[in-house]
Amino acid sequence: MTASTAFDEPPSLPGTPDLRPALRRLARAALRYAEAKRSAWTDQIKGVAEPAGATDRAVVEGLKAWVADGDPATAALHGAWVGADGKNKAAIVAVLLLAVVLAPLLLLLILLGLLVISLVLKARH
Repeated sequence: MTASTAFDEPPSLPGTPDLRPALRRLARAALRYAEAKRSAWTDQIKGVAEPAGATDRAVVEGLKAWVADGDPATAALHGAWVGADGKNKAAIVAVLLLAVVLAPLLLLLILLGLLVISLVLKARH
């Protein structure tokens, strides 16, 4: 009799799909993409080539910061902003402004919904 560990067969709910094969395929696709881009990114990190777009610039800046023990997330965001063209920057600013303007309205709607729920519950008792 062999002892069962938590890693042998994870418990699953009946009727739930097993996502492990899909996640493995996704990981392999990401690895193939990174391997295909590796030489271009290496040249860009060394300064031989200039990053082409926002995505490439974000990856290169993030990798540079990671190698230099900096914050790769901040560097990647900065690289993406610098690499973005005017239309993308305008879209990002518009989305952020829209989020700032609509956030209080969303909070108000949530509070109003809670008020209605509490009034309905109070009326039932």
